[in-house]
Amino acid sequence: MRAVMLLLMLCLPAWVSAGIAWQSDYEGAKRQAAEDGLPLLVYFDARWCSWCHRYLEETLSEPRVVARLQRRYLAVKVDWDARPDLVRAYGANGLPYTVLLGPDGQPWNRFVGLLSADDLLARLRQGGVGLDDVALRQVSPLLRPSRLDAAGWRQFEREWLAYLDRLWTPESGGLHGQFDSGLSAKWPQPLSWLWLEENGHWAARQAAGRHSELRLWDELGGGFFNYAEPRAEHLETSKLLDQNAWLAAWLSGAPEARPRQAARSALAWLGSLQSEGGAFYLARQADAGYYALDARGRAQAGLPALDPIIRADSNGWAVWGLACAVQRGAAPQSTLAMAEAAMADVLAKLQREGRLVHHYRDGVLGQQVWPEDWLALLAAGAALQRLQPEADWPERLADILQAASDWAVSQQGKALDSDRAALLAWVVGQPDYRAAFAEGSLAWALGNLALGAETLPDSLVPGLAAWQRELGREPGPRECF
Repeated sequence: MRAVMLLLMLCLPAWVSAGIAWQSDYEGAKRQAAEDGLPLLVYFDARWCSWCHRYLEETLSEPRVVARLQRRYLAVKVDWDARPDLVRAYGANGLPYTVLLGPDGQPWNRFVGLLSADDLLARLRQGGVGLDDVALRQVSPLLRPSRLDAAGWRQFEREWLAYLDRLWTPESGGLHGQFDSGLSAKWPQPLSWLWLEENGHWAARQAAGRHSELRLWDELGGGFFNYAEPRAEHLETSKLLDQNAWLAAWLSGAPEARPRQAARSALAWLGSLQSEGGAFYLARQADAGYYALDARGRAQAGLPALDPIIRADSNGWAVWGLACAVQRGAAPQSTLAMAEAAMADVLAKLQREGRLVHHYRDGVLGQQVWPEDWLALLAAGAALQRLQPEADWPERLADILQAASDWAVSQQGKALDSDRAALLAWVVGQPDYRAAFAEGSLAWALGNLALGAETLPDSLVPGLAAWQRELGREPGPRECF
């Protein structure tokens, strides 16, 4: 009976919330809010987010919350995976994520996490009055490169390492401290650990970092969970595609047997995300009750629910991570075959007449195009090409490369978000791609790298590596960066 109940729970859609008249058209909701003179609650959700399910069931379905929203607000639900532009525009750094907008569309308040009904009601009553989570983020000014020569590099590297020091938490043995804003850093940072390892930094802490990330390993089912709250030890029980690929890439090169075993389990688990054509779906998710079952109980309940979305950017990052694992000599050649099949299928599924779209879900092709999609797939292509020069991935990615180059020309000289700048710098710096970009593209991208109050360390790694490469440091035969 318990297994049946678990299966029923796993089949519940993430969009169920009784009572609230959720709108799904963000732009239309903003227009209606302006016309009606009402503030707007914008709620970011994802099918794979188990904490979002709890938020919907425990807080957003609470009768007092429903009544308040029905009387005083318009409510719109945004699909995190389908609208990365809104995730970026509102600085969403975790789920569940909620934004309150005034009738004029200006942000009043933004907050991340599962709030109680009382806490949410207090914020809804407060409206635009007083400090919010965003105001607290302004404690640390953005630090950008002062110059792009070797001296500028050394200064920026020192600042980045000092930033990691502030995030270092001896109790958890990893980068799980407080951002400069006071919010928690709870996600693993495998690219940062890789970069530190390849550059000879923090040798003692790498082992501790491996220990901290193993808290997320599902020994029974394979793969890694999304995050654990550093202090409360709450697990986000989803398992995400690209995070698992990069944790596998990093941990598979460890000298200890346990991390390598965890990495192998993640590589095997990624096979459960592959579609029939080879492209990866985004995630599998179940609640904590499922993961508390023993092997027999899990077998009876079946595999956790699959989020049937194929995203261009997530597949690009995952393929890049898998190629990294092979480059390090820590993954079998079958991993390379899996990565190549995913890459080819993404291009087949998401490209139409040379135009790449962001996602494919439930048999429906999306419409939006985002620069991160182009850049992540180009980075993956460069990593595959390095392993198999005869594969000619630059030619197969020619349309995407042209689209990325045209976009960069249209934006050059403008401000770039730091994570986008870091990824662009890595792509522009690849020998097979450099000639496709306008003169000065790399310097423009590197100049937009920034350390802020809530910078995720991993987001800067491609830019740091691109900058090093420009200064003459080429990655070694078994190095990714």
